[in-house]
Amino acid sequence: MTDCQRDRTFYLENIFLRVEDTLYKVPKAHLENGSELFRQMFTLPVSEGCAADGTSDGTPLYLEGVAKTDFAAFLKAMFPRYALTSLEEDLFLAVDEWVAVLKLSEMWGFTDLRKVAIKRLSNMRLDPVFKVSLAMTYHIPRWFIPGLVGIARRESSLEPKEAELLGWDCALKIAEVRGSFPPAARCGCRCNVGHLILHRPLCPHHAVERFRHDFMPKILAVFGPVSAYV
Repeated sequence: MTDCQRDRTFYLENIFLRVEDTLYKVPKAHLENGSELFRQMFTLPVSEGCAADGTSDGTPLYLEGVAKTDFAAFLKAMFPRYALTSLEEDLFLAVDEWVAVLKLSEMWGFTDLRKVAIKRLSNMRLDPVFKVSLAMTYHIPRWFIPGLVGIARRESSLEPKEAELLGWDCALKIAEVRGSFPPAARCGCRCNVGHLILHRPLCPHHAVERFRHDFMPKILAVFGPVSAYV
């Protein structure tokens, strides 16, 4: 046995982690290779006579401020084979799970996993308000303008809770963009006036016209550079 050597690729060391009240044991290399933050964490000096955090169930590395539901989604994305029942399956995570992956990969600096989360979420149907919020929170410029267009084209104006989510400065600019839509007087029903002031629904004709309207020039004029928001 003394003549054996450890394989450089497939001799894996595990790391013991704790999130909330749950313990996890995963290959350490995946965390080291994917994140500078974890690489630095694993090289912190250990006091003489003390066991390093992460070496056993009794001394796990505690990841504070992380929800175990979010971390479970993160691990599914990092170790997809463990989340599948067959190697022929494709990994499926719900929107909230991919958002959790995006959140933690952004927080810990997992660049490649962040790209995967953005790609998967880009192929899912996201509410435009949620899309703009994610774009601003996680610095995703390519989602910002399409999200604003979606908000401008929808029938209903922003609800107060949506305005709070986006921030009142952004919400007021969205209101300005939505208000630039030509008056409904053209169809003789004045539904646009009632919609803006009394929050009445648009007539079917006007709703279709709003959905087809090109809001892009107004969005660019009102919001300016995307970099100011994301």
